[in-house]
Amino acid sequence: MKRILAVVLVCLGITGVGQSLRFWGSWDMTLELMPTLRIYESNLNLNCSFLPGWRVESETKIYSGGVYKYQNFYISGSFGDFSVWGKIYFHAQEVRYQKMWVNAEIPVGGGKFRASFNHWARRTDYSSSDEEMFGPWPCYVLVPAAPVIEAQELVDTWQGPNDPRIDQLYYVHGTIVAYYPTSPTTYLNLYLVANYPNKRFIIYINFAAFEPDITLADVLARLGVETLPEVVGKEVCVYGTLVNYTSPAGVYNPEIVLANSPHGLFDLKTGACEPEMQLVPSEGPYINWRYRYTLDPWTITVDFSDCCEGTWFRQLEVKLARQPLCCGLFWDATLTFTKKEGLTKLALNLGDLSLCCGITASLSLELTPTSKKVELKPSWRGLSGCFTVYGDVNYSANAIRGIEVYGFSITCYTDSFKLRAITAFDPDKVEDLTDVTFYTGEFEYLSMEYAAAGCCGGSLTFQTQFWFGNQGKLFGLQRFRFDFSVPLTSNIEFFSKAQWNLAQASPLQWFDIGWEVSF
Repeated sequence: MKRILAVVLVCLGITGVGQSLRFWGSWDMTLELMPTLRIYESNLNLNCSFLPGWRVESETKIYSGGVYKYQNFYISGSFGDFSVWGKIYFHAQEVRYQKMWVNAEIPVGGGKFRASFNHWARRTDYSSSDEEMFGPWPCYVLVPAAPVIEAQELVDTWQGPNDPRIDQLYYVHGTIVAYYPTSPTTYLNLYLVANYPNKRFIIYINFAAFEPDITLADVLARLGVETLPEVVGKEVCVYGTLVNYTSPAGVYNPEIVLANSPHGLFDLKTGACEPEMQLVPSEGPYINWRYRYTLDPWTITVDFSDCCEGTWFRQLEVKLARQPLCCGLFWDATLTFTKKEGLTKLALNLGDLSLCCGITASLSLELTPTSKKVELKPSWRGLSGCFTVYGDVNYSANAIRGIEVYGFSITCYTDSFKLRAITAFDPDKVEDLTDVTFYTGEFEYLSMEYAAAGCCGGSLTFQTQFWFGNQGKLFGLQRFRFDFSVPLTSNIEFFSKAQWNLAQASPLQWFDIGWEVSF
């Protein structure tokens, strides 16, 4: 490592880069004062510029208890008209690489062409911001719906009432060695591995628990025999939830109960197990290639994905911006297509609507397969805002059955003040469509934010947030939060924030202070 550093320093000296080096950065610290005293978060950013237009940034993140958790690096620069910038992320605590992205852009034909490479090591590294930019995690694999286990192995390893496999779905394979009773009328036990009173695996079939009721003849037909004694020696596979059955006293047996099953007797078959396969998200890695060409007023973006099984087309997005209409109006449109679902998003925006008395507005509509959003943003004499409705169209059997409204929001703001109110009829749905989180029982949100120039440079900001719900106290207030920041000098900013949840026995969730220093 020392030799490499020495070579780099020599090269920098030879090329004269060392003469143009410049360093700067920032450091912020958040201390949780209550309910416990600890370091909640700390970030150290160091920047170095070298050569004209080139910059390297180191980003170090420390979390609860002073744990060094993340280390990221960013680089940007250009070669003439060709620009490059990218970032790589490391999980310092787990000592592993997480993800990276690189963009390269060059002017082409009066517009700009950008190629992007994005790579994630694991599905857990795919953040909510990644999902917003690229869509849901696209990589899936076929796996059995449940594990397959031999009856002998299951019996040998069964731990009784404390076995961790209890209430888990399994395919169990083995050979029937006995049955009980000899003349069943209401139920039948099939024993694998051993007979009573030994430790065994039991298939319990309750005739009356099926709809419609079944009989012994139905079980025999399923096993391909005519008489009950013929089931002995049959190789079978049974699918179901494992339970513990104690019989006789002190003998713990794994059991699957065939009763009230949605598959009926199809959960029992002769021969080897052939588990049903299902698609589940893979754990990674994943690569996304994005190509974007911008030529005013058009922007075309194409995404290709690679889940380590070859590259395939994922998504095409076409944007048309600020197209003029009559009377000074303009409109924007966005169409999004995917390989799997075809047209998945249509967004329309109509701007500069002149209403009356100096009031103007913009109207936007966004349609997706799972949500519909209408937003109206009025503006009048320095006071602006918007009215947004969150909902969906109930569409089935090729007909519109109705409109589902999840909630609405009202936002008003001036140069220094912003007021926002959200009413959620379906908080989970509204939470998916906004940046506001609702706790259990909450259905209304109100925030007030003030921002102004600080006395020593920077900005003074103060925000209060209120959540109202079923478990609220005064006027239904369930949760309250404030965030406050003020510049102390031109390069030092102090902030404080706290949250109270009145639905809890101890309402104070956190009270933090902190600072950010630039140098």
